[in-house]
Amino acid sequence: MQKLFLITSLTLMGLLSACGGGGENAGDATEFSVNPKEVDWSSLQTECDKGSGGRALQATSVHVINGGVPPFRVISNFPGSIYVDGASAKELSGKNPRFEISTYVSHCKASYSVTVLDYHSQMVSVEIKVDPQE
Repeated sequence: MQKLFLITSLTLMGLLSACGGGGENAGDATEFSVNPKEVDWSSLQTECDKGSGGRALQATSVHVINGGVPPFRVISNFPGSIYVDGASAKELSGKNPRFEISTYVSHCKASYSVTVLDYHSQMVSVEIKVDPQE
């Protein structure tokens, strides 16, 4: 009986070690990124808002998600100033989906970010720098 248990245990250990055992990203061999991952809108020629509350579209940029597992959730961390396809959040799917980031800044010198999550909650960020020239 002990020999049968030993043989069964060794066989199961061999099978489990042969399959790789999984890991943190089991089943995912793809890299996950956004291109471009940084945007510098410092060259904007705009006047800093001194409290008037007016907003004007300042700039836009198009970004592509590479790798990861759809669906993707794209979230603006500053919904009052940075928008993803005109909203504060967007869900995308398909191969290499695109999204547009636009800013309606009403103040000077700021850094913003947009977070992209895939199905497995892997996260990448797009960093946005806004430092208008006065």
